[in-house]
Formats: sequence, structure tokens, C-alpha cells
Amino acid sequence: MKLKLKELREQKGYERREDLADASGIPERRIKSWEYGERNPTLGQAVKLADFLEVSLDELTGRSEYIGEHTDPRQTRLNEEFERLDDPSKDLAVAAVTGMAATCARG
Repeated sequence: MKLKLKELREQKGYERREDLADASGIPERRIKSWEYGERNPTLGQAVKLADFLEVSLDELTGRSEYIGEHTDPRQTRLNEEFERLDDPSKDLAVAAVTGMAATCARG
């Protein structure tokens, strides 16, 4: 399994592996082996890393598809369309849905 660790690390502002190692307490050599795909983290290590980077395990592993079934088929459609958007458009979509949910909550 090839983690998206380098990409996520840089997105969170850790330009160097050493920076992430210092902040997270995970040895730099271990982070390097994960980034190069030489080794895979244990489930516990992956959870710790995902929590530290504030991402899901799916995001950490680069998995974007949902394996199970949504109870509402519209959710599947939303997810499919969301995946097609670029990052700025995803931000706009989240803001739009957040606004609609807030309006519905107010009644």
C-alpha cells in the first residue's frame, strides 16, 4: 500500500520529514520508509498518524471510493460529483452545503 503521506505532510505545513517527526514523535526513519512504500504502518501507527494529520485513514491511504452502500442513493451521487471537483470548487461546495444545512436547521 502506498500512503499519500508526503502529500498530506506537505499540505499540513511539514515541508521536511524531520519536521513531522519532531512534531508527532514518530521517528523520521519510519516516516521515510512509509513515504517510500518500503514498509507499511501497523493499524495503530496509521491511526496515530491520521489523527495527528487530521485526516481519515481513507485519505491517508489514498482511498477515495466508498465500498459500502449509502442508505440514500443521493449521497453516492454527491460523493461521485464531489470527486470530480478541483480543490477550490470543493471548498465552494462544502460552503454551499453548510449554508443550506444551517438554513434547514433554523427552520
